[in-house]
Amino acid sequence: AKKALSCEADSFLSCGENLYGIALAIKNGLLWTSAEPAEKLVRESLLKRGFSLSDISFFYVARQMRQLRVEKNLSQENLAPVINETLSDFAEHLSMPKNLNVEMFFDWFQKKMHKPFVLSEIDSETTAPTIGPNMTFLNQISAEIGKIRDESITRVIAQALNDYARVLVVYGGSHFMTQREVLIDMLGQPEIIKHY
Repeated sequence: AKKALSCEADSFLSCGENLYGIALAIKNGLLWTSAEPAEKLVRESLLKRGFSLSDISFFYVARQMRQLRVEKNLSQENLAPVINETLSDFAEHLSMPKNLNVEMFFDWFQKKMHKPFVLSEIDSETTAPTIGPNMTFLNQISAEIGKIRDESITRVIAQALNDYARVLVVYGGSHFMTQREVLIDMLGQPEIIKHY
C-alpha cells in the first residue's frame, strides 16, 4: 500500500500498472485485494508442468529484455553484465538457482528457440502467451503462466462475489477474454446496465 501511494511522485512512471488502481482504492477508502498469484505459486505450478528452474529463470530474463532496455540502457556492449546481474537478482529475490550465467542463457536460448540470441530480435511477441502451430518454447511458458494467473484471478473474483454485493474488477481486457467462459458459468450471461 505504501509503495502504491509513493508512486505518485513520478506519476506512476516507475511503478507497475496495478499500483495505480491500488492507490485509487486507498484514496477513496475502498477495500482492495490483488488477484495476482504469488511468485512461489507460479514457480511451483510451472515445475509441476514440466519446466525446470533454469527454464523459468531464463524465460524471466527474456521477458525482462524490453524493461532492461529502458532501465539499464541495454545494448550489445553491456548485455552480458546486465544479464548476469539480472540472474543474480532472481537468485537473491526469487529463490532461483545461484549458478546461472549469461553463457548458459545463450546456450539455453539456442537449444530451446533453435536460433542464436540476438538482442535486436527480442520484442513483445518473443515472450507473448501465443498458442498454435508457430508457438515457441518461450511462448509456451508464457501461455502456461497466463493459465496460472487466470486461475488465480477467477478464484479471487469468485471469493469476492461470495463476500460482497458489489465487486469492481480492474484488469486488462485480455484477461476478460480468457476468463469470460468461466465467469459466464459462475454468473450467467453478462448484462450491460450502464455504459461508461
